[in-house]
Amino acid sequence: MCCHLSFIKPHLPYIVPEPYASMYGPEHVFPVVRSAAERQNAHPVLRAFMNTKIGQTFSRQEVRDAVIPAYMGLIKQADDQMGRLFDWMEITGRIEDTMIVLTSDHGDFLGDHWMGEKTFFHDASTRVPMIICNPSPEADATRGTVSDALVESIDLAPTFVDIVGAEVPSQILEGHSLLPILHGQQTETPRGVVVCEYDYSASPIAEVLKTLVRDAVMFMVADKKW
Repeated sequence: MCCHLSFIKPHLPYIVPEPYASMYGPEHVFPVVRSAAERQNAHPVLRAFMNTKIGQTFSRQEVRDAVIPAYMGLIKQADDQMGRLFDWMEITGRIEDTMIVLTSDHGDFLGDHWMGEKTFFHDASTRVPMIICNPSPEADATRGTVSDALVESIDLAPTFVDIVGAEVPSQILEGHSLLPILHGQQTETPRGVVVCEYDYSASPIAEVLKTLVRDAVMFMVADKKW
């Protein structure tokens, strides 16, 4: 059995119900990560993203002081709901035979680097969490550890296929199974770099930059040095 549970939180429009709306305040907001030089020396494409309405909005500290506590409340709300599921799994015994993966499709700048939402390739947007709980004895070798392997979201599907003992031709399913890392057999994936891409052809930025649809695509290639 496989269950894909997707929480559309934390996310725009950053509206959180009580009691979560009152759990955090401006005193819990971390200092913003940005500089005046970063904005002044920005590449024209990056500057266009900084100058979007959401980027300009999050450049104001009072906005961050209002939105980030709500964002934190949304995280807590999602955490509590996952806790309900895990409690049920404990009661029914499913926690003993179920791999649990917690991850996200992207992060949120929330004002860092003069931007909002997910619009560029800084760690705030692209370096998402991935927490895997594998109850099998084979995973005891790495239980409770942290890996710095170059992992992409496309590695999850091969991992799920691998854990049930199935096989899918590589030309059909991209990515690499993470079981060898989880079982302590390897410390790295076979790749030397990770890749991220972003298509902004449907955004107002393409019009601002007068970019053709086929050219309104950005790519990031990163390794452990960059």
